[in-house]
Amino acid sequence: MGDTMIRKECQVNFETFMRAAKNKDVSLVSCKDSKGRDLQVLCILVDVEETGGNAYIPFGLMVTPALYPLMNKIEPPENLQGEWMWEL
Repeated sequence: MGDTMIRKECQVNFETFMRAAKNKDVSLVSCKDSKGRDLQVLCILVDVEETGGNAYIPFGLMVTPALYPLMNKIEPPENLQGEWMWEL
């Protein structure tokens, strides 16, 4: 469900993320960019056999309040099945 709107070139990445989420191998990491701004980075966790630790693979950024105005400029596709829950 829901993945019918994903472009073919993004499908593999989406499936990887969904597998990680199902296995609870997803983490939100608080980071700073080069200008010192706070960002919340969505990461996939991977076990590193050699060290017994974890590796964090950045996957996406969470939208912060400073980016919310940009959401009003995003329009869903006309063939979206379901309700778009952001005011336009």
